[in-house]
Amino acid sequence: MPTPQLNWAARVGNQLLAEQLAYDHGELQQMVGQDYPNLNEGQKRIYDEVLESVNGQRGDAYFVHSAGGCGKTHLFNLIAAGVRSAEKVVLCVASSGIASL
Repeated sequence: MPTPQLNWAARVGNQLLAEQLAYDHGELQQMVGQDYPNLNEGQKRIYDEVLESVNGQRGDAYFVHSAGGCGKTHLFNLIAAGVRSAEKVVLCVASSGIASL
């Protein structure tokens, strides 16, 4: 039987947190390694800046705006994978339209 990747005894009271920390971190790192080189220069700047903010515990907020089909969802998924690969929790939130701001 495979060895659990998490110390479930320490997280019994919070199933949502346990689910967020149960990702295969090696697989996520591999995904980032494969997909990061395919980002354009603007996407790389955003990815790097967000990861620096997370790793530096700055808590900055970012607004990414561009036309449909420009790769925002791919970028967001890659940022989430990069953060999750470091065993951190990611909460993805999307909004639409100026009224939601």
